[in-house]
Amino acid sequence: MQFNRIVKYTITISGIDLSGVNPNTLDFVYVAQDGSIHQIVYDSIYMNAASGILKVTNAQLNHFSRYGFVN
Repeated sequence: MQFNRIVKYTITISGIDLSGVNPNTLDFVYVAQDGSIHQIVYDSIYMNAASGILKVTNAQLNHFSRYGFVN
């Protein structure tokens, strides 16, 4: 389903083990049905390994699908 307008999506996930995650390669992406990964536009991405927090701000989504953090 395509949206009529771009949806801006902000999510914070907390309480997760981020040991081994490199904040310099962290990204929030669209994962296509074939498993390929595609960049999307967002304002910012935040990670605090000590607190177990990941956040993406204003990710621009144009349809319902699989989106997520990758490293």
